Amino acid sequence: IGSITLNTNRDFGIGLPPDNMQAEFGEAALVLGARYKLNPLITLGIAGRTRTKTTFKGTTTLALGAATETVPFRLRLDMPGHIQAGMALHLPFAELSFDYQRTFWSDAVGLGTPANIEFETPLLGFINRLQVNYKAHDSDTYRFGVSHNVNPGIRLMAGYARDMRIFGAETVD
Repeated sequence: IGSITLNTNRDFGIGLPPDNMQAEFGEAALVLGARYKLNPLITLGIAGRTRTKTTFKGTTTLALGAATETVPFRLRLDMPGHIQAGMALHLPFAELSFDYQRTFWSDAVGLGTPANIEFETPLLGFINRLQVNYKAHDSDTYRFGVSHNVNPGIRLMAGYARDMRIFGAETVD
């Protein structure tokens, strides 16, 4: 019957619709980390980042057949926080690493919990807001890596990462 499009002046691709967004970029997150060399062979690390409250602004265009209406909008869509821990094993011939990360998608407004697209002027004269919710789940990521110095100028590296899906089976992930 029609479509609703959200537009901003700058691109900020997050891989989810609405894909091209302009953020205020006045947001901040706290990132903390620590590294500890247990012994010459083993290094341990831990890090974390808080959820980032992000607000997007732009225009919404409602198209119904040949008729269109454009009004300004505002949307809070958070970026999730996470914690992670890892270790590296320093061997004479190679370095092996393992990293675990837990991302808290379910706490992020608009991704795990509902968010409102607020309209400055009601669409069609009576729609003040629309709700968006991707119903994201918390996820675990596991990363393994190995590196080897062939000589002082060449280092070979390989790795594998396993990331759990954050959306349910009823959505595209």
